[in-house]
Amino acid sequence: MIVVSEGAPFFIHGPAQSGGADRTLPGGNEVKVLRKDFGYSLVQLGDGQQGYVDNEALIPSPYTPSTPVKVHPTRKRKKPPVPGAMPAFRF
Repeated sequence: MIVVSEGAPFFIHGPAQSGGADRTLPGGNEVKVLRKDFGYSLVQLGDGQQGYVDNEALIPSPYTPSTPVKVHPTRKRKKPPVPGAMPAFRF
């Protein structure tokens, strides 16, 4: 995931659209980079909206470790019975 720097301009139809940016993104907003071009990248916001953001406004997100997986101790397994052998009896 990639995060956006504070106040990054967001363009829905491309960075060369007339009228300027459609909106600015808040800092720390995570986006998914769909295509990286020279100068601008096509990104997808968390709500699914797609648009273009300046490459210099994209920052790699800090690594967050996944939830640790609990490992159960191995249980002592019984040996499988030998075919044709008499079962052991306890007195």
